Amino acid sequence: MRRDRREEISSGEHSVERSPQARSGWKTEFLSGSPVCGVLLCVLLWSALPSLLLAEYRLYFQETDDTLFAHVLGEPHSAPFDAGLLIRSGSVSANTPVVSSQYNVHKEPEAVIEISRPDSPFIGELTAIVFDGTRFAISDTKEYAQFGSLLGSTTTQPQVTGERLVSHEVTLELTGPMRSENSGTFRNYRLFAKFTHVMSGAVFRIPGYFAADGDAAQSGASRGDQWRVRFSPPFPGLYVAETNFRQGPNIALDPTPNTGTPIPGDGELVSFFAGKSRARSGFRKDGRVVKGRGRYFKHLQTGAYYLKSGADSPETFMAATVYRNGQLRPEFDNTINVGRTNPDFSVHVADWRPGDPTWRGDGGAIKGKGVTGALNFLARHGGNAFYFLGYNVDGGDGGNVFPWVSPSQKSVFDVSKLEQWRLLFNHATERNIAVHFVLQEEENDAEKTQQEELLFIREILARYGSNLAFFLNLGEEYRDRQTSQGGSTQILERDIAYARQIFPFYGPLFGLHNPPNDWSYFTASGLDFVSLQTGDIADVPQEASQLHISHPGISKAVTEVGPDSVGVSRDGRRDEPTFRGQLLASAMCNGAYGIQYYFGYRNNSDFTDIFSRGFENAHYNYSYSELFQQGKRFLDFFRRDVDLEEMEPSSQSIVNRAELDCGLLSNDNTLLLLYLSEAGSSRIQLPSGGLHDVTWYDPDTGSESYATVTGSRGQRVNLRRPSAGDWLVRVEKR
Repeated sequence: MRRDRREEISSGEHSVERSPQARSGWKTEFLSGSPVCGVLLCVLLWSALPSLLLAEYRLYFQETDDTLFAHVLGEPHSAPFDAGLLIRSGSVSANTPVVSSQYNVHKEPEAVIEISRPDSPFIGELTAIVFDGTRFAISDTKEYAQFGSLLGSTTTQPQVTGERLVSHEVTLELTGPMRSENSGTFRNYRLFAKFTHVMSGAVFRIPGYFAADGDAAQSGASRGDQWRVRFSPPFPGLYVAETNFRQGPNIALDPTPNTGTPIPGDGELVSFFAGKSRARSGFRKDGRVVKGRGRYFKHLQTGAYYLKSGADSPETFMAATVYRNGQLRPEFDNTINVGRTNPDFSVHVADWRPGDPTWRGDGGAIKGKGVTGALNFLARHGGNAFYFLGYNVDGGDGGNVFPWVSPSQKSVFDVSKLEQWRLLFNHATERNIAVHFVLQEEENDAEKTQQEELLFIREILARYGSNLAFFLNLGEEYRDRQTSQGGSTQILERDIAYARQIFPFYGPLFGLHNPPNDWSYFTASGLDFVSLQTGDIADVPQEASQLHISHPGISKAVTEVGPDSVGVSRDGRRDEPTFRGQLLASAMCNGAYGIQYYFGYRNNSDFTDIFSRGFENAHYNYSYSELFQQGKRFLDFFRRDVDLEEMEPSSQSIVNRAELDCGLLSNDNTLLLLYLSEAGSSRIQLPSGGLHDVTWYDPDTGSESYATVTGSRGQRVNLRRPSAGDWLVRVEKR
């Protein structure tokens, strides 16, 4: 049943978890020392309600299969109170009080009243009577109908599924109009839900999508009446979700809530309680990756920095194949197999583990073990990000990845394929791997109309925005162009503004990938990050430094280093110390939040950006595992007990520095992080006076050795290397 009287919940700045600790059943007296309230007294109180003080007490509800929890909330600084719930009219014990003792959490008073569901239905009103030790007051009044269906009773009422925990995915499952994969379904229907965190008042507006039969990854269905909204709660506590389900011409592209015609399922309300995550480590514990105060990203729950080291190749990841029945077959539905541009991930089937996701296709064949196993390999060797193109046909390099039923129908999305993608992305989240989704590339980014491009963005955000580390890159090698949609800057800022309207809070991060030596769009309004491409790996030190000087606040990662035919070495050991200094150290010392490895574009090779036989293949005698492990060792050094937002490049601290020597210095001059190259200096200027602890960190092994050094501020001192080679050094004032 739709509620006609709805209230906007006032905004706030804080949130705390509520653990219902209530007494069950129908009671006839207030507890915990408050005055006895028999039925007669309650009836008298009810008749006197108009004269009672209407204080700032609010009434919200949380339902389970057989119990209703009534939450009575006071203002942040209200005195402790007891609350009783009065039910007026109806067929079950009219004017019967239901009472509970109060409790406080972080000075936030709340009473939770647990009510067992009665056998027969009734209609009436609910009001809480509050006693704070000196006075009686009443809460706002809530209408209800069928008890146990307080927040909706139609057949379209959303069902809440998933783990109801912070940083876990909660899904609203809604039965709506029967539709199929056609343009009208994706253009002329629009679903979103407004999730209100009751205690803080924070509101999260999340887009929904057409899900066919609700199990399209397994069934391959293209028709159905199931619609979904996916949400990862950022705070513990009670949430109330209200659906907005409308129909109208091209309404999917209009974020204005009241446009269009309401259809069954619009205006439904449902509530759930999100507890704290039980995860002990990883994304589920640390929380969503969000933009910090400066150029770095942090996890929402713990404040830990997210620094990335992962794969930037193959960009055709979503066209991966494995051998089945003697032939290479795509891992996802409706994916073109063009041969040497489809990665062969057969070797990674062995990395799949029981419990990892799979899906069905091709006459019931089990698919997904190759791509899932590839992510397992990446995570096992320290990688925490993977990169791919979501659209590379129409002139793109690979010519085999697209989200639609056909490249010629760019407003008709392939539901089963996109649901299979979602299962893989969710697995990435479980393995603590960020999803770096690149919308398109230079060669094809003008092949869509404005409506088609915005619709593409909306579908991607609705289906995958609940992932905890989702980086949506709006274009690879984004260049100046004039199209019917306008100029490049105009198009870019339009796309970002639209994405922000669709998913404004604690959602995906939006960025851009530049061509070499072209930073002209890095000042576009709304960009969260940029992916830096260079013409040669030797250019990274200079370009990273120049980018930091010209755009000091921008979040950047070095993701594609040339020459484009070579990229990085497949075993990570091509002139290894120079490689570390040119790429890893230069990026981190100049404020980058990480790196991703590009594999080059070699014709007829078995390990490139377009075609790959996996991240490791003993038969072809290559492995990228050492690359991922080196990246992790570097990141571990730079993020351990370091507030990166308080650090700035400071290579001048190194006396007689070599080209690749570099460092970061804290703003209070008490911490210095250094990379000293193999041919570099071991002499530094102390940033502060006194005794300093020196930690030597071996980038080959991750082992450490320790020393101390003392001196006055600015004094030049020699640091004695434990052995020859390049080193990471931490100098910290004791």
